[in-house]
Formats: sequence, C-alpha cells, structure tokens
Amino acid sequence: MTAMQWEDEKEQIQTLFQSLVKKVQSGTDIEKVIQYRKIFRKSVPLLMRSYVAAYLCMEYLKNSSKVHRGSIKVPISSDNQEKSLADQERCSLFISVGKNRRVYPQQLVTFIQKKTGLPRETFGHVRMLDNYSFIEVPRDLADSLIITLQGTLFKGKALVVNYARHKTEQPLEGSDEMFSSREKQTIHSREII
Repeated sequence: MTAMQWEDEKEQIQTLFQSLVKKVQSGTDIEKVIQYRKIFRKSVPLLMRSYVAAYLCMEYLKNSSKVHRGSIKVPISSDNQEKSLADQERCSLFISVGKNRRVYPQQLVTFIQKKTGLPRETFGHVRMLDNYSFIEVPRDLADSLIITLQGTLFKGKALVVNYARHKTEQPLEGSDEMFSSREKQTIHSREII
C-alpha cells in the first residue's frame, strides 16, 4: 500500500470514527448500545478491547458500500466478488523466492496480501519450487502487482517479480538464458583455452 493510498484509507477511518462518536453522543438506540457494550466488556479481555474495536471497524469498512484499495474496488456482496474473481482471466507471476528460503505458499500469499491490500481470494494456485515460485493472479492486476512487489524485501531477499514464461517460450536471443549452466561453463572454459 502506497503512502497516498494509506492517507485516503486513514481519512475514511477517521470519518467513520467521528460519525460513530456523533451517533453515540446523540443517544439514538442508546439502550441497544448499552447492551452491546455489556456483552463486549464480558467477552473481550481489557487489553484486547482496542484491537477488537479496530478489527470491527476494519471489517465494517471492508463490507460497507465500496472501499478503495489502490485501484481495486471491493464489491458489497462476497458472492459477487467470488464470481467476478473466478470469471477473470488469470496469469502466472514468477517470484524469486522458494522452498530453499523456508517459505510456504501461505506465507507468500499473506506477505503479498499485506503489501497490496488484496483479499486472499484474489490469488490462485501457488507453486513453490526450490529457488522460485509461481502464483496465479487476475491478468488485470498483474502489472500493478509486479510494480508493487518488485525489489521488496522478503525474508532478507529482494524479490524479482515478472510474468511467468511457459516452458515452450524461448528466451530472448542473445541472453544468457539461452544456455544451461553446464553449457555456460563449457563455453567459458573454451574461451580460456
């Protein structure tokens, strides 16, 4: 989430809190508010109350009419959200971290969620290999994900994020990727002799 996106979201949160304070002060439904307060105080430990209240506000904003998370709009109904995500055309992204870094698919998805603010349902299948991973995402979000995640530190390593190439695709001519590591060593050793 960029600083500008956070500022927009922070304004929404402050507006929500101000409107809630006004509603409580106005005394509308005060009996119901008192009953909720009693249940809240009995159910939630003292030191956790502010966190639970913040989480409730976060859920309220997520489910209210529309919340902007960057350029992504979250619809009111979760049914509509699931349908729209399932219907979207997907592509795979290459991410330069894998099992050798002791990374699990859920950790990778959670990390991306925190960086982008996207819901879990946005991400499809995650394939973890030794040194890199592939993750399915909606095609229309791929560019913004690449820009957001490129160079981000994850477990002490700067990530490289690109569109995944299929095995049938040939690397660009003249690039080192045209040769396997064994072929590179052979070519290099012949140059020395």
